[in-house]
Amino acid sequence: MTKTIKLGEVIESPISGEWGEEGSRVKVLRSTNFTNEGYLDLSDVVTRNIPEKKIQQKKLKPGDIIIEKSGGSPNQPVGRVVYFDVADEDYLFSNFTSVIRPKNGVFPRFLFWFLFGNHLNKQTLNYQNKTTGIINLQLQRYIEETNLLIPPLPEQRRIAALLDRADALRQKDRQLLTYYDELAQSVFLDMFGDPVTNEKEWEVSDLGNMIQDGPKNGLYKPSSAYGSGTPILRIDSFYNGQIVDIGSLKRVAATSSELAQYLIEENDIVINRVNSRSHLGKSALIPRLAEPTLFESNMMRVKFKSALHPVYTIYILNSTYVKNQILGRAKDAVNQSSINQDDIRSFEIPIPPLSLQQQFASIIENIEHQKVAVRQQMAESEALFGRLLQESFGG
Repeated sequence: MTKTIKLGEVIESPISGEWGEEGSRVKVLRSTNFTNEGYLDLSDVVTRNIPEKKIQQKKLKPGDIIIEKSGGSPNQPVGRVVYFDVADEDYLFSNFTSVIRPKNGVFPRFLFWFLFGNHLNKQTLNYQNKTTGIINLQLQRYIEETNLLIPPLPEQRRIAALLDRADALRQKDRQLLTYYDELAQSVFLDMFGDPVTNEKEWEVSDLGNMIQDGPKNGLYKPSSAYGSGTPILRIDSFYNGQIVDIGSLKRVAATSSELAQYLIEENDIVINRVNSRSHLGKSALIPRLAEPTLFESNMMRVKFKSALHPVYTIYILNSTYVKNQILGRAKDAVNQSSINQDDIRSFEIPIPPLSLQQQFASIIENIEHQKVAVRQQMAESEALFGRLLQESFGG
């Protein structure tokens, strides 16, 4: 029989983490080892010197759920959880985390998915506070006040297995999308070689020699001008060379003169000129647009000559080779860095034959078609997972 009980009734008292001192006695998991999908990333685990007594008291057991209780950000509240299932090695967990260990009669994966869904639906936002710049989860209050619908153990196992399968499906779709991204990069290197070494001995030119128009800084408008009018491209609207969702751009009131100066067109490239060093210089290829669209002041618009195919150009601009040139020219200020128009003109890039660039663009077009299908599949698997998560816990 399903019953509603408090979370605190089905778990042991939370175990707080340890940090210790520098050393190599035991591996310690931090919130940086958390992924947002509930998995542990063990690629960068620190080791710390912690007394043997505490290791024995607090070492993790398979089936433990580690919860992030300090850290977070305005866009990523604390309360993330990961499931621990490593059986062959000792691990502890840092003082920014705690362990939630289910009591007998509670299936660990069932409890994990409940806590995962709670955070996904931002229930942990109600239990946050901020001290000395750090966001903290009021873990004890969260445990005492959170209700859980808990069915008999066989039903818990069934629900957990169902969610595991739905999660595996969405993870498979994400991995497939990553595969296509990696395939595109492999094709680039196979056809053009590493631009750092230029082993194919392509002609190298300053980017300025290849520019037909620009670079031109974008339109600045105060926040009061936003809300309606003409769509405007902002730096949060593109990633990895592509516009993320052209249909969801913000809109801004603009004069006819501004429209004439700051429009972007298909096959233009925009380059971010002001940002943190890690995102400085990111660029995007403009796709076909349904209506006139502007670009914002923290980026520059560039139109290239026909000797450069737009698809090849966006790949070379997003390469590590050009990224290093960007960082070498960056002007650093408090919390941000910048590049200017002359910096962009000075970038050196290899210029392969146009016919080879066109061949590359054709292959990338086919890969992008496959990615469109995968994204649709991803949307469906994400929606399925979300529905099952809600239905499983009385949402």
